[in-house]
Amino acid sequence: MTEWAGLGLGGWKRLETEGRLPKDDVLRRLHSEGISIDWLVTGAGHMLRDAERPAAPIDPALMGRIVDTIRGTYKRLGQGVPDRTLGELAAQWYGEIAGAGDQADQLVALGVRAEQFRQTLTTAAAAPGADKRQA
Repeated sequence: MTEWAGLGLGGWKRLETEGRLPKDDVLRRLHSEGISIDWLVTGAGHMLRDAERPAAPIDPALMGRIVDTIRGTYKRLGQGVPDRTLGELAAQWYGEIAGAGDQADQLVALGVRAEQFRQTLTTAAAAPGADKRQA
């Protein structure tokens, strides 16, 4: 916390023991770093502002389509995909596609993303040395 606030340990301890708030510039710096000023003042809630927002529920059908699309793209190109990579890609794609609008818009966005991904994998596979292992 002292690094985020730009204060020394002694300065921060004094603020805590005396029950005072940091100066405006320190509060602004903490806020810009994602610290909840409500938490800082009251101790209630979460320290980080982003933690205060509940995560949006995941649409299982959309996530399933994304996973199937990624796995199918690898399979059509004769490549395997490690489970961890599949999960990471699916999470990334979900973040991009879920906000595309209604279900029809999401399916269009998924198709566009799948074609971009197919081109990326095809280009990577054709690159010199792509079939050689790193030492």
